[in-house]
Amino acid sequence: WWSTWLMCDRLLYLKPALNAMVEDGHLPENKALSIDDWNVVERVTNILGTFKTAQQLLEGEHHVTISWIPTSISTIRSKLREAEATAGHDKASRAINNLASNLAADFVNCWGEDDNPRFEQDVRHGFGNQQQIGIHPVIFISTALDPRFKKLPWLKDDVSKRAIWDELLKLMMEFVKQKEVNLDAFAREQSVARRTHKTHQEVDGYDHLDDFICAVEDEAENITCNEEIVPTEPEEAAKEMCSKELKLYQAEESLKVCDKNKNFNSPLMWWKQRESKFPILSAMARVYLSIPATSVPSEKIVSAVNKISSNFQATLDPELAGSLLFANNLLPWYKEKQNT
Repeated sequence: WWSTWLMCDRLLYLKPALNAMVEDGHLPENKALSIDDWNVVERVTNILGTFKTAQQLLEGEHHVTISWIPTSISTIRSKLREAEATAGHDKASRAINNLASNLAADFVNCWGEDDNPRFEQDVRHGFGNQQQIGIHPVIFISTALDPRFKKLPWLKDDVSKRAIWDELLKLMMEFVKQKEVNLDAFAREQSVARRTHKTHQEVDGYDHLDDFICAVEDEAENITCNEEIVPTEPEEAAKEMCSKELKLYQAEESLKVCDKNKNFNSPLMWWKQRESKFPILSAMARVYLSIPATSVPSEKIVSAVNKISSNFQATLDPELAGSLLFANNLLPWYKEKQNT
């Protein structure tokens, strides 16, 4: 689909020139695209453009990506449903309906048929127990830990929302037990946090389509955890500490997805500014939100290494190769500083 989108997008860019060539007689009319043909190209570009934006969001190297997965799935599914419902017997409508139906069928194989995903602790697999189906539970937890998406607007099932918060509370309890969080230090930090807390938002500089912003910032009700099923094995002080911190986080105002310049706000910076107020959740957020949504960033490193350590440079010193790779990653930043 990526190459198809590039072809259609380029064709639309060249549309004025192609029409001018037809008028000047440099392009035979029997080889020129009709109005219906151009309509098909425009609508195909529109549908595949949603996939393109989702791919850019999930392959990013300078912003948190894992929490964008549910929103991307929801936006793409909505776009395909809209295209499938296209009515009409004209050439464009038939082509778009056929394209959307095929894409939707493939999409269902990967992400399931349910328009409203449900949180499940067990990972579902398809035929042969090889391909995962649906959203992995770790992605749900990561999304809840992102202050931009913590209301989970794409999730309409309140039962699943409560299950996510319940699971997050259990994970907090395990974290406290493993890390042996100092309860006295926690109390002091809570007191300091109430006196020194300031609102701060950091941008990450990445543009995206309004469809994805609207999908994220729809009004959604905060669903709290169900205290009746909170584990009782850990000591009472730790249980109370985790429950209080989680409630404080749920009551905190959500972080806007973008600033007024359409640049990403950084959830990691948000947690950094509030780590004294949320010592447990901020530590967990650093772990979960650092998970890449795709393997593209690591594949880019492998690709860069292959260019540096080629057959012509097979004897290159490993330390020097690492330095060259590091310099290559810093090059965009250096050029930006030079321009400013």
